[in-house]
Amino acid sequence: MKRTIVIFAAMCSLAMANGQSAIDDAFNRYAGKEGFTTITIKPWMFKLASFIAPEDEDLKKLDGKIESFRLLASEDNGVQFTAEIREQMKTQDYFNVMEIVESKSKVNFYVRKKEESVTDFVMIVSESTEEVLLNIKGNFSLHDLSKMGDNHPAGCSSLGMANLKLLKNK
Repeated sequence: MKRTIVIFAAMCSLAMANGQSAIDDAFNRYAGKEGFTTITIKPWMFKLASFIAPEDEDLKKLDGKIESFRLLASEDNGVQFTAEIREQMKTQDYFNVMEIVESKSKVNFYVRKKEESVTDFVMIVSESTEEVLLNIKGNFSLHDLSKMGDNHPAGCSSLGMANLKLLKNK
């Protein structure tokens, strides 16, 4: 009986470990660590932003569509956390919608879809001086995300947000 319980507990632990995505694992591992910047925006912040900038129609359209917005950036490219995530994405439930390789930089866009809506979006950027992981969960289209790239918040262009506008033609 004890043996059965131990085997069952081990199987449950493995199932829970596999259920956690590579993205969640990266945020759990690196957020708050020395050399990393983490930005987390809650859904009510998008609602607040639409009140602050009522003339921004694109921002209003995002209200209610985004459940979570997380960004993790490292200026220490020696960590190379994005290479590890790219490798793990091959076994996850995401598909790569675009890859851009230019000189010493690489950008990948991954999505998880439900019917025609994107439920999970991941952007991974590796450059010679920094690495960025962006994760947006909710119920939105790639067009909605490209608008965020056009109108990214001041100071976020260095964190890879401008890359979102590349999704316009996808």
